[in-house]
Amino acid sequence: MVLMVRKSEKAIKLKKIPVGEAKHKILKYLKEHPGSWTSDIAVGLGIDVDVVITALEELRREGKVK
Repeated sequence: MVLMVRKSEKAIKLKKIPVGEAKHKILKYLKEHPGSWTSDIAVGLGIDVDVVITALEELRREGKVK
């Protein structure tokens, strides 16, 4: 997936990675960037939005994020 970001006017290529790996990266990212939106996480980590959504849903079920 390629996401266009207006501020910088450049394309960002988002990677599909295993959900388990994404969960680990997302938790670390949220410690450094509390209150981030799904799109912030995807762009910040370069992870496909669908993977981020799935990982966040699992993290919510596990009680690790709200």
